Amino acid sequence: MDALVKELERLNDKYDESVHMLKTPVNDVGYHSHLRAEFSHGTRPSLNYALMLLCEGSDSSVKRAADVIDAVLSLQCTDPYDSRFGIWPWHLEESLDQMNPPDWNWADFCGASLLDALISFGNLLPDGLRARVRTAVRRAAYSIFRRNVGPDYSNIAVLGGVVCGLAGETLDDGLLLEYGKRRLSVFLERAVRVGGVEEYNSPTYNMVIISEISRLIRLGKDETLVKTGRDIFDFVWQGIAEHYHPATGQWAGPHCRAYSDLLTPGMAALLACATGYTVGGITPEKASEMVASKPLACPERARKSFSPDAAPEGAVVRRFAEAGCAESEVWGTTWFDGDMVLGTVNHENTWVQRHPVIAYWKADGGIAVMRVRLLRDGKDFASGLLHTVQNANAFVSGLMLLTDRGDFHNHLDHPADGLFHMSDLRLRIELCSPDAELAVSSENSAVLSSGKRDVVVHFAGGAFNGANVRWQCGRKENAVFADVVFYDGDNAAFDLSALGETWAFAGAVLVRGGKRREENIRTVMDCRRDGVRVECEWPEYGISAAQGAFPMKYEDAVKSGKPFLRRC
Repeated sequence: MDALVKELERLNDKYDESVHMLKTPVNDVGYHSHLRAEFSHGTRPSLNYALMLLCEGSDSSVKRAADVIDAVLSLQCTDPYDSRFGIWPWHLEESLDQMNPPDWNWADFCGASLLDALISFGNLLPDGLRARVRTAVRRAAYSIFRRNVGPDYSNIAVLGGVVCGLAGETLDDGLLLEYGKRRLSVFLERAVRVGGVEEYNSPTYNMVIISEISRLIRLGKDETLVKTGRDIFDFVWQGIAEHYHPATGQWAGPHCRAYSDLLTPGMAALLACATGYTVGGITPEKASEMVASKPLACPERARKSFSPDAAPEGAVVRRFAEAGCAESEVWGTTWFDGDMVLGTVNHENTWVQRHPVIAYWKADGGIAVMRVRLLRDGKDFASGLLHTVQNANAFVSGLMLLTDRGDFHNHLDHPADGLFHMSDLRLRIELCSPDAELAVSSENSAVLSSGKRDVVVHFAGGAFNGANVRWQCGRKENAVFADVVFYDGDNAAFDLSALGETWAFAGAVLVRGGKRREENIRTVMDCRRDGVRVECEWPEYGISAAQGAFPMKYEDAVKSGKPFLRRC
C-alpha cells in the first residue's frame, strides 16, 4: 500500500480537474497518433489511475475515480455500424477520426482496466455509472470478438482472451466466455507445439501477458478459463527464465518487440518483485517501493534462473514460429558465455522494435550493448531483412531490402507512392557503452572494444543498386560503430522495388579483450553471387549463409535464405 500511496501522490499532481483526466507528456511513437503537443489527456493512463484510486479506497479517491471513468467512457465509439465500435482514442485531444489509423488494441487495454474496476470495486461506483461501465465493457469485448486476432499476435491474443473471458463471466454472456476460453486455449496449444510465442522473447509484451494472465487468475471464476491462464503463466515465465542473464541483469535476445535496449527500471522492478532477486540493479526491497500493484510470484522452476548463483553456459536454441517450409521457420539462438550473452534470430526485419542481433556484457561503468541496425538518415529503417547465422560467439548477418514494409513502423507508414526519400542508408554494427572504443579500423574489419570484450567485425561485401558499397567506422557519443554504407549523398527518392542488386554481408566474433585479436582480424569471409542469390562463407567459424541479391517482398525474402540449422 505504501507504493500505491506514493504513486498516487505523484499522479495526483497530474490530474486535471477541468476534464477529469490525467495530463501526461505525449510519447510520440511515430504511428497511430499524429498529435503534436507536449502534453495530452490519455485514455489508458487515466483508467489505470482510476483503478489505483479505487484500490486506495478513500471517499475522495472513489469520487475522483468515478469522475475519471465517466470522462473516459464518453470517448468510446458507440456506433455498432462503425468498424471502430468499442474502441477509444489514445488522447482526449485527438479523436478517432483524427488518428491514422486508430489503435484497435485500445478495446483490449481499456476494457481490461474497466473490467478490473467493475469486478473488484463495482460496489463503490454509483449505480448509473456501474451500468455504463458494463455497457462499455460489452462493446469493447465485442470489438475484440469481431476483430478476432490470431495467436501470432501474442500479447493481444492473450489480452483479448482475458477481456472476453472475464466479460463473459461478469456480464453472464456465454458467447463471450466461450470465445475467451477458446482464444486462450488456441494460443497455449500453438505456443507449446511450436516451442515459443510468435512475438518471441519480447520484454515488453511478455510482461503484458504476465500482467493480464495475473489479472485473470485473480479475478476469474471459471475453472477451465483460470486453468488455461495458469498454464500460459507457467509457459511464458519459463521462456523468460531461459533468456535471463544474471551476470548483467539483462533479458537476453533476440527480441521480437522491445522499446529499449536495456531493461527499464519499471520492468526490472516487476521482475524483481515477482522473483525476489535483484534484476537490472533493482533490489526486491527497492522494487517494493516502486511497484504499486504487486505481480503474482514467478513459478519456482523459473525463479531459480534469476538467482545470482545461476550461471547459464552454452546455447539456448528455440523455435518461435512454424511455417510451411524450413526456410520460413523462425529460430532464435542465445549463447551464454560467462559475463557475455549473444542472441540472434535467423531472419527478421529491421523495425526499431526488433533486436535480431543483440549482445550484452559487463563494462566499466555500465552494461555494454552490441546491436545490428539498418539506418535511414539516422533512424531505424523497417524495410530491411536480416538473415543471420550464429555459431557460439560468432555470427554473420546478411541484409536485403524489402518492397512491402514501412519506414519507421513495420507496416503503417509505407509511402503511398512507394518512394522512400533519403540522403543516407547504412547497415550498422554498433557498440554502446560508456567506455566504448574503436580499437582497430582497417579496410574491411574493425575492433569495437568495451570492458573485457572485443567485437571483431568483418565486412564481406555488398552492393546498392548494382554499385559497390563502402565500409566506414567511427564513434558517436557513447557508441562506436562499423557501417556498410549503401548510400550517402544528396536527398533522393528511391523505389525499392525498382533497385538492382542490393545486399550486404557482415559478421563479428565476440571475444575476451585482446585475446587472439590479430588472429581474428586476419580471418577471411568470402562472398559469391549465384544468380539471384548471394552466398557467404566464414570457414574459421563454420558459418555459411545465403540470401537473395535483390529487393523483394517479405515472404519471398525470407524464403531466399538458407534453412536454419541447429548450431552451437
